[in-house]
Amino acid sequence: ENAPCLVCPVEGKCSTDGEISPKTCVYIEDWVLTELKTKKSHETN
Repeated sequence: ENAPCLVCPVEGKCSTDGEISPKTCVYIEDWVLTELKTKKSHETN
């Protein structure tokens, strides 16, 4: 839900082997960590 790629300001420059890539993307990292925290929060409640 709310994947950052859909509204990413540098999406046009992103590629799997480029300087900007899903492998190094801070937007994806932040999103994944937020989703994980949300999921864990729901599991413990």
